[in-house]
Amino acid sequence: MGSNHFELDHRYADYPAITGIDEAGRGCLVGPVVVASVTWNPQAVSEESWFPKMADSKVLKESVREELYPAIVACANRVRIAVVSPILIDYMNILRASLHGFEMTAPVQNPMEPLLIDGNQKPPTLKWAATVVKGDSKVSAISAAGIVAKVTRDELMTGLDQLAPGYGFCVHKGYATKAHRQAIERLGPCNFHRKSFRPVSDWDREGPADLELLDGFTDNMAELHGHWHFFREQYHRFSLKASRKAVEKFRPLGILPSLKDNLEIFR
Repeated sequence: MGSNHFELDHRYADYPAITGIDEAGRGCLVGPVVVASVTWNPQAVSEESWFPKMADSKVLKESVREELYPAIVACANRVRIAVVSPILIDYMNILRASLHGFEMTAPVQNPMEPLLIDGNQKPPTLKWAATVVKGDSKVSAISAAGIVAKVTRDELMTGLDQLAPGYGFCVHKGYATKAHRQAIERLGPCNFHRKSFRPVSDWDREGPADLELLDGFTDNMAELHGHWHFFREQYHRFSLKASRKAVEKFRPLGILPSLKDNLEIFR
């Protein structure tokens, strides 16, 4: 039997598998929040040679996270990822967006597969789940989910750095560093910044352009698809209030993609 340094894993020794859920990017100023779930047998994976390197993703070096990522995916029963865009974060608020991501990555309720969520909050739809404060250092499946979420989000931020150069996304990954705040002051917010987060919100101004853009969104389904693409590409031009109105217009007509559309199931 391999050594398992996650103190709560032993509680689930009699279960064939457990599922852990964690997120990455909740406190960032730009880009999505990424939620991941990992389902595996903690006793079995503790035998793997790489398992002793597992820890809270925040204390691991980037190179170690990238090394562990493919090993986690290969050994897990199931890995799921939900990418929640800045548009939805601004519309729902970051807490609701994160909780919705938990919903979308959670498996179907199974009494033989405990569901453990990092932190102290869970969506009401997952009443059967247990929350674990600092779970990414206590439960291996939560740690694995955090690593998967962090690596996924870092890759997305590297891609955004190519689309919006000058902000240093590939370095600070969207967190509110001094360099990032200075870039916002110098360049203004870009299309991927979260309008509801300061200091981005300090730039939020409602003006005539908002009304003009919103009035142009007709109820014609074919035209609305084009409007949706325009809205995403010109998101930085809308105030927070106007962007929320736009989302309300898109949602009933099925234009706004659901989180399920952003769900990637590896296994």
